[in-house]
Amino acid sequence: MLGTGISVFGPMLLGVPAQSGAATGAVMLAALLFALQIAAAYIVLRQMGRLDGLVPFMVADNWVNFIVSLFGTVILVLVGGSEVMLFTVGLISIIVEVNIARRILTLSPMQVATFIVVQIVAQLIGVLILGGVMLQSMPAVPAA
Repeated sequence: MLGTGISVFGPMLLGVPAQSGAATGAVMLAALLFALQIAAAYIVLRQMGRLDGLVPFMVADNWVNFIVSLFGTVILVLVGGSEVMLFTVGLISIIVEVNIARRILTLSPMQVATFIVVQIVAQLIGVLILGGVMLQSMPAVPAA
C-alpha cells in the first residue's frame, strides 16, 4: 500500500493536477484489487497443493509493486503519462509475475500459465465491477 500511496499521491505533491477525490478513489480501488489478487492466488495455490507459496508470493509481489510504483511515479513526473509507458509497465509487470511464479513458487509451466491467467482475470473483473461502482459515485466533470 506504500507503493500505491506513492504512485497516487506523489505526482500531486509534485504539482501534477488531479481531480478532487481521484487519488483517494484510486487508493481504495487498489486496496480492493490487491485483496482480489491475494484471494485469487490463495484459491489457485490451494488447488495446486502449493499453499506454502502464498506468503513468499505476497512478499515478492509487494516488493515488485513498490518498485514499479516508485519508478512509475518518477516516469510520470519526468516524461508524462502515455499509452506507450502504460503498455511498457504492464508488460514488465507480467514478465516479473511469470518469473515470481517460476522462481519463487517453483511452479511448472502450465501452473505458471494458470496462475497468471487467474490473476489477470481477477484483476479485470475487479476493475470492471469496482471501477464501475466508483466511477458512478464520482462527481461529473464540469464542461469547459
